[in-house]
Amino acid sequence: MRARLPILSRTGLALAALLCIGGAAQAGPRTGRPRLPRPHLGRLRPFVSPSPPAGALQAQSDPTARALLRRMLVAGNNLALAGTQVTTVAGGATSEQYVLRDGARALRMDYTRPPQMRGEVIVDDGRTYYHYLPGQNRVETQPSQVRSLRVRVPQVITQIRSGELLVQRLGQDTVAGHACVVVGVTTRGGNPAERKFWIDPTNGAQLKIEQDDAAGQPLSVSYYTSVTYNPPLNAHSFAPPQGALAPGPNSSPQPTVPTPAQVGFTVLQPAFLPPGFHFQSAAVTKYQGKKVAALRYVNGLNVLSLFETPDNGRGPIKRYPRAGVLVARQGGLKIVLVSSLGRNKLEKVVNSLR
Repeated sequence: MRARLPILSRTGLALAALLCIGGAAQAGPRTGRPRLPRPHLGRLRPFVSPSPPAGALQAQSDPTARALLRRMLVAGNNLALAGTQVTTVAGGATSEQYVLRDGARALRMDYTRPPQMRGEVIVDDGRTYYHYLPGQNRVETQPSQVRSLRVRVPQVITQIRSGELLVQRLGQDTVAGHACVVVGVTTRGGNPAERKFWIDPTNGAQLKIEQDDAAGQPLSVSYYTSVTYNPPLNAHSFAPPQGALAPGPNSSPQPTVPTPAQVGFTVLQPAFLPPGFHFQSAAVTKYQGKKVAALRYVNGLNVLSLFETPDNGRGPIKRYPRAGVLVARQGGLKIVLVSSLGRNKLEKVVNSLR
């Protein structure tokens, strides 16, 4: 099932703040098609210097890397920037968007590709998140995503200081013409470098982010191809999209699981989630004429995407040799789980679906 994942190129990192800092990883949950793109990994070179051995990140954090990561978090609250950003996800497509950001105060994203997304606009003015869908001539709204970043950043800094998050310097690279330090972050005892950040050391700007699966392969990547720091901003930079209808009936202040009336089946939910995970968002899309329920769970560092669609039970289940993807059948549904978590945890989640 090749549904696009509502993971890295849409809002809510930080470690939740960490996924949020950077732009296209910043669109929030949506009730239409999940739009996350599929990467052309052949042209994405993670970094110049080689990764450390598998156990290196689990030993101890690098104080210099920790300081740089803290600077990135603070910059995410304060730094204004503008630029073109490309987002990809393994097994998906590619999107490009022009990002205008005023730290953790406001955000605007104008999508330029793919064609089916061109013209979509996301504006978050620090109070309300607006998503303009030109094909439907409507605006969907939800509570501000950037406002939650201001709350989350101190929490992530505390996690870094306590050693809950392990941080290592992985090398150097150049992104959008700026020299960057590559920093890897993982939870204690987790997989090496579950998140990698390309950080401009002159100001803490995050110019690229990569989320890896349990085998160290990229699940999603988001990076700037051009960027300007401290661009001019005016009162209209973050004005809500004009010329659309009022917020539609799908707008909701709290994420909800799709109902049988929306998808034609009862969506299964996990009774077990790994520690720290919680339900963040849901979307409904279509695949080969069938409706698909896409649920997203996060713990701040990792993302767990759950896809469900009707299944007739005939034919073999497609197996994915790479880590991070688990496919199963249950209750007349095909289930697809995508996450950087290990297979054992994914199987526990699938077995707990009710």
